[in-house]
Amino acid sequence: MQIMMEKRRRRRESHNAVERRRRDNINDRIQELCSLLPENALENATLGPNNKPNKGIILKKSVEHMRQLQQQVQDYHQKIQDLEKTLNELCLHQDRL
Repeated sequence: MQIMMEKRRRRRESHNAVERRRRDNINDRIQELCSLLPENALENATLGPNNKPNKGIILKKSVEHMRQLQQQVQDYHQKIQDLEKTLNELCLHQDRL
């Protein structure tokens, strides 16, 4: 009986340690995301009691920032296409002269 209880205790402790490492890893990645956000991204965010944004705010602002970056990339690709078209038209016009 004692051996069985000891085995359960060790299994529970092992599980708790694994779960703690998982939580620590998630928290570390959330803090890393926060450090990668531009300073102005958290300007109007509601801060917690310790004057720091909570995990939900950090994740939300990270998603918003990534969407902004994706839109910028799309805009730049469109600008490149427009400039290439203009360049081709100018080259054709120059060839005619």
